Amino acid sequence: AYSGEPVAVDRVLNDPIFLRHPLLTFLLTIQPQVAKEVFENAEFLGRGFIARFLFSAPDSIISKRAYRTRPIPFSVENEYNHLLQLLLDLPADNRVITLTDEADRESESFHYQLESRLVDDLEPIEDWAGKYHGQVMRIAGLLHVCDFKDKAANFPLELETMKAAERIGKYFLKQAQAVYQCTGLSDDPTTKDAKYILKRLDESGENPITKRDLHHLCKDKKGLETSEKQAPAMKLLVDRGYIRMEDAAPTSGKGGRRSTLIFRNLLSH
Repeated sequence: AYSGEPVAVDRVLNDPIFLRHPLLTFLLTIQPQVAKEVFENAEFLGRGFIARFLFSAPDSIISKRAYRTRPIPFSVENEYNHLLQLLLDLPADNRVITLTDEADRESESFHYQLESRLVDDLEPIEDWAGKYHGQVMRIAGLLHVCDFKDKAANFPLELETMKAAERIGKYFLKQAQAVYQCTGLSDDPTTKDAKYILKRLDESGENPITKRDLHHLCKDKKGLETSEKQAPAMKLLVDRGYIRMEDAAPTSGKGGRRSTLIFRNLLSH
C-alpha cells in the first residue's frame, strides 16, 4: 500500500488474495516506550517498515496547559470537514499528476541536495532519509489535490506547491532525527553495544559484578561474543563515567588468578 503496487497472496490452506490497487492510511498515537520497542524489532528494521512512517514527537504541554481554551471557529471547522468529505468522495482510480517545468527543476535540485547528505549528516537515519524525497513528493501531491480536488489531474503541480511540501518535509525530517536519536537507532555500533551492556548490568542486579560474569551475560549478543569484542563498549562506559573497573584480590592465595570487578556508578545513570 505504500507505493500502491499489486499484492498477491496464494497459500495452500486459504483462498488466494489479489489486491490490484492497495490503499492504506495508517495513523498511530503511541507512548515513547512503545515506539522504542517497535524500533528494536529487528524484522521491522530489516524490512524497512519503520522507514516508511512520518514521525511527530511534539514537546509536552504539561505545566503550560490553559484552563480555558478558545474553541475552533465554526467557519474553519466547517471548511475543514467539507474538504475532507470532498477528498473522501474522490474515486480511487489511477490518475497522473504532472509537474510544471519549474516544479520539476525544484524537485531535481532537492533530490541532489538530499543525495549528498545521505553519506553526511543524514547517514544515521539513512533508511528513513532514503525515502525522504518520495515522502515530500507525496506531500506535494496531497497539497495539489487539496487545491484542485477532482480536477487535480487536469492541472500541473506548481513550484509554490513543491516548495510548500519541502517546508512541511523539513519538519518531518527534524522529527525523524529526534525520534531515531531518542530510540537509539542513530547511535554508532559502539554506543549501541554500550547501551546493551548497561542494560544487562541493570538486569543482573549485581554491583559489583566480575568481568567474567558480565561477559557471560552479554556473549549471546551478536558482536559481543568475546571479551575483545566487548572492550570498545566497556571503554566507552568507563570514559563516560557509567562504570569503573578495579582488580580484585587473587582468587586462591598467592599466584591465583586476579579477577576484575565492574562497579556501576549509579549517580551517573
